Amino acid sequence: MFNFFRKPKISTPLFVASAIATFILLGLLFVYSQTGLNYDFLALKQSSNRYPFKNLGQNDPLMTRVPDINDALAGPIISKNDPQLGPEDAPVTIVEFSDFICRFCQTQEKIIKNLMALYPDKIRLIWKDYPETNETSVSFQAAQAARCAGQQNKFWPYHDLLFKTTEPKLDNFLQLTKQLNLEENQFKRCFAGQQTKTLIKDNIEEANALAIQGIPFIYINNQEVMGETTLADLKKMVEAELNKQ
Repeated sequence: MFNFFRKPKISTPLFVASAIATFILLGLLFVYSQTGLNYDFLALKQSSNRYPFKNLGQNDPLMTRVPDINDALAGPIISKNDPQLGPEDAPVTIVEFSDFICRFCQTQEKIIKNLMALYPDKIRLIWKDYPETNETSVSFQAAQAARCAGQQNKFWPYHDLLFKTTEPKLDNFLQLTKQLNLEENQFKRCFAGQQTKTLIKDNIEEANALAIQGIPFIYINNQEVMGETTLADLKKMVEAELNKQ
């Protein structure tokens, strides 16, 4: 006869040890399950729910695995950490992953600027840095310089000057501060610090989690657009979103 279920023979000391181990394991599982809720909390903290996190089984009481950002992210994170233009309650949100040194991004930037002028009260624009990962690269340093200008409430004017710069390099980044009357010492302290680097690296990690493989890359609400596109095409997409309201 086959034994489909065989009870193990356990001595009393072993039984006690097993019970203690089980208790500890249950405690650890509870802690990890609570940690996994961090992604729910992060989603709730965003100012828009247009870009939700993926459903990773939050309704499953037995789920204990803590997801990483690559598993959890279903769209760009909307937060106050990134530079924004336009009203927060705008019906259309454009999230732009870009690089100040990218020639194609430079062209796309002019198109987006014209688009914003056509819909001044209908669009909110959110900037996301996606430079080279090397912190000593001109690409990364340009992103850092713009973020430091942002600490003095001049991100967008500095952003415009950067895209017009024909020879981007660190010396020129410092020269741009004078055109905008930025406090130079504050700018230098910011540039030497870690805060802006962390924000840029967060954007890079976010882009990687979203599997963005080329720039410029924009979201128009939940529509994805990679590469250069025309003003006419973007207008059609914006109008389609407005018609949904």
